[in-house]
Amino acid sequence: QSSLEGHLVERGLIVQFSESAFHEATISWLIEMDQPIHALQHPSFGRMVEIASHTRNGIKIPNCQ
Repeated sequence: QSSLEGHLVERGLIVQFSESAFHEATISWLIEMDQPIHALQHPSFGRMVEIASHTRNGIKIPNCQ
């Protein structure tokens, strides 16, 4: 029987979704990025969250470098 060695890809920590974890992350983002509370009501924020909510493998945040 052959080995799986070399076929497995290590992924980073996948955080299990919960409403409280999402709420905490959202509040942290607002504070740390000095965003107004109404930023959460912007359609583009909602679209970004909606798209990310359907992933099975996590997402990569775009890097500006």
